[in-house]
Amino acid sequence: MANKEALRNLFWAVSLFGTPFFYMPLTAYFLKINSRLAISLIFILISNEVVCGAIKYIYQKDRPVPMPNKTFIQKYFAGSFPSVHTARISAFSIAIIAAYANKILILTALLAVIGVGYSRIYLKRHYLTDVIWGFAIGASISAAGLAAQNYLSNDLNFSAVAGFGFFLLKCFYFMLPAYFANMAPIIVKKIDLLVFPIDFNRKLGSKPVFGKNKTFRGFVFGLIFAVIIAYLQFLLHDAGLFRSISFFDYQNWMLFGFLMGFGTLAGDLVKSFFKRRLGIAPGAKFVPFDQTDFVIGAFIFIMPVFSLTLKIAAVSLALSFVLHIIVNHLAFYMKIRNEKW
Repeated sequence: MANKEALRNLFWAVSLFGTPFFYMPLTAYFLKINSRLAISLIFILISNEVVCGAIKYIYQKDRPVPMPNKTFIQKYFAGSFPSVHTARISAFSIAIIAAYANKILILTALLAVIGVGYSRIYLKRHYLTDVIWGFAIGASISAAGLAAQNYLSNDLNFSAVAGFGFFLLKCFYFMLPAYFANMAPIIVKKIDLLVFPIDFNRKLGSKPVFGKNKTFRGFVFGLIFAVIIAYLQFLLHDAGLFRSISFFDYQNWMLFGFLMGFGTLAGDLVKSFFKRRLGIAPGAKFVPFDQTDFVIGAFIFIMPVFSLTLKIAAVSLALSFVLHIIVNHLAFYMKIRNEKW
């Protein structure tokens, strides 16, 4: 029994090579050392997700061990055909081999594709046909993407595109304490601690000051999350990749995390204050303030410790606007949130 459990854990680990946790950091790294390859990988991997996702919805096939498939998100995860893990590792491996062709790399890539494919079968996540088609789809998308790149190579400035992509990554990394502070109320909603409104249920006229959804629990944990993330950024800074995506050295991590977290939560409270004055219900959309309140609040509070440039502010604001909509909609469809906004 112990050996069986150990083998299962091993194949779960192998299966991770077919997830974004493997290819996203490597793609980000290639933005720095090989912009041409990085742009190819981004195009190929996004195309792979779109194609495989579309197939899953068009052709519904249960996994060897069926999963719930009532909601939009559940239908994706319940679909067995094709094996997206296999498609990802196949597409990624072929692009890497095309850029750095050598026998050892080819052998390593082949073992990775076979390992991921077999792991999905062993873990009873897919049938053999799902894995074979996953390989075929991933390989085809990778080949098509590389061919398209060669055709367009004379018209594209890969260095410029990769440079902006890398700047986007830096802005995302910079904003992580704010993102976690903003998500804190959802993450800790089942913790029965400090669950009372920040406004103590007081009203201005006939309307609440902030509303019952703005609790001390969310505020306190938001600050804690922001400080923890800033501390992790400080610890990781000496690693080459993390240093390259950092705007500063995080030596003053505690103050930076606290100010970013406090600004994030203060911005959200200000937005809620005006929503209550306008008679907008909690959870009802208030575009674009729902997506920008916490970012603007964070910017205001970190100014004493960080020289915020217009470029960083503008790109971070636009990036956060898009990510906020995507994440909240996903959380709604996954039944984590009760509202899309």
